[in-house]
Amino acid sequence: YNAAGHPKVISGEMDEEQAREVFVRGFDADGDEAVTYEEFLSYYAGVGHTVDNDEFFNHLVYNSWNLDNLPPRRGPSPASPTRVAGTASQSRSRFSLTLFL
Repeated sequence: YNAAGHPKVISGEMDEEQAREVFVRGFDADGDEAVTYEEFLSYYAGVGHTVDNDEFFNHLVYNSWNLDNLPPRRGPSPASPTRVAGTASQSRSRFSLTLFL
């Protein structure tokens, strides 16, 4: 997550680490300090409902995760982020968000 552009970081009210912690807590719906795939999808489903068009949604995702600054990949290019529709799968598989700082 790229916290440098967070309004409170820009204003000096919090530092980038604090902004990252707030952002990641927003994913953790059940407060267990682990972000499930379902919680991640649910978060972006909610974001998708507030955005008027796919181009702006892509802009939000790319800027939030600093995806424009990734090193070049070999092989096929991954698909652009897309809005999450419907509900997430009911499986309880877990994954961890790795933040590259």
